[in-house]
Amino acid sequence: MANKEYSKEKLLLLYDIFRNEMKPNCADSNMNMDYLKKRIADFMRNVADDTDDLRLLDTDRKTMYKYFDAINNYAYITGLFKEDEYFTGEDNDENQYGSWIKKYHKKFYVRGPLRDELTETEYEAISDAISSSAIVSEEAFSHFKEMCPKSLSKYQQNAVYFRKDFTDEDFSNNISLIKQAINEKKVISFGYGYRIGSTSKKSHNKLFSVSVKTISPIKLDYSDGKYYLYAINTDSQIRNYRCDRIENLKIEKNQKYYDVKNIDKILYERIEGAVNQFATGKEKNFKLTISSNNPKVAAQAFQSFADEVTVKSMINDETKWEQGRIEFLCYVQLSPAFYMRLFNLVTFDIGFDSTDEITLEATIDPQVGDGPEVIEGFSKYCEKLNRFLKKD
Repeated sequence: MANKEYSKEKLLLLYDIFRNEMKPNCADSNMNMDYLKKRIADFMRNVADDTDDLRLLDTDRKTMYKYFDAINNYAYITGLFKEDEYFTGEDNDENQYGSWIKKYHKKFYVRGPLRDELTETEYEAISDAISSSAIVSEEAFSHFKEMCPKSLSKYQQNAVYFRKDFTDEDFSNNISLIKQAINEKKVISFGYGYRIGSTSKKSHNKLFSVSVKTISPIKLDYSDGKYYLYAINTDSQIRNYRCDRIENLKIEKNQKYYDVKNIDKILYERIEGAVNQFATGKEKNFKLTISSNNPKVAAQAFQSFADEVTVKSMINDETKWEQGRIEFLCYVQLSPAFYMRLFNLVTFDIGFDSTDEITLEATIDPQVGDGPEVIEGFSKYCEKLNRFLKKD
């Protein structure tokens, strides 16, 4: 025999509307009695069968109030809602202390927060974390999508959009292995090289001048869209490595792991001690050319400089890179910190004996973009540095 009242179904529908379609403590003028009755009517059209009375499509106000009372009693008895954070409404509203669902301005309804739900700020933080992370598993991603309520669907959509572009399985596997090695205090080895150009293109996705590193990993850090690995090398020195420049990573089973006491404090001071860019004003763009008779030196110089600025695009192709000539456009904000990095580039420490006759040049094209302004600012920076060096 058909359930002529469908009371349980209506109660569950109302509970779902209040929980998933309403933000806690947020007044929504659309959430009024007429809207809720219409939702029940639409629901009944789908569940009622041919033998049911069509009058079931309409639910009178008295019955609606009974449903609200039943939901409030359930929430109170089970301790679902935070009683000390309920929405108080206006002074002239009826006394509703201890109610999860409340009437506001005697026209529409609001609800209080539940103990087991995240706040909007927390959902936003999770969405941002997913958006900026390349290592979120498909299972965790799907779970976030399912758990995010309809009222906060914008955070779900933001996270979904970024996830679609992630295809680098090798990078994800490397991060997983690094985390495993950190937790188990295991030594890892990997190839570490210089990546030139956009990693979104397969032709630019290989590393140049790769050398093998064997280190004891201690911490992962995420900054400015990149993952960094902090580790201790075989000389017991702390070093950091960009994870997108790592390949062929593996865990070494028979090598001694170097451990350091108070490592969190040491790393915090090191990361916090990074140079502040003091950058102000609009971003400037210019063309820079790095050339050397040794392609490895050119790649090293480019990577060192590119780590600190925004590279817009590469101009020449891979053939020129292998010949030691790299041309690219970049964006920067002019600041003392930028000029210091540019100075470090033009005085780049090659690291070879002078007998090797290794040359390195870095030039700014004055005909492209804001090149003249960058050249003028850098000239003034060098003049100040020169005056400083000439002081007694």
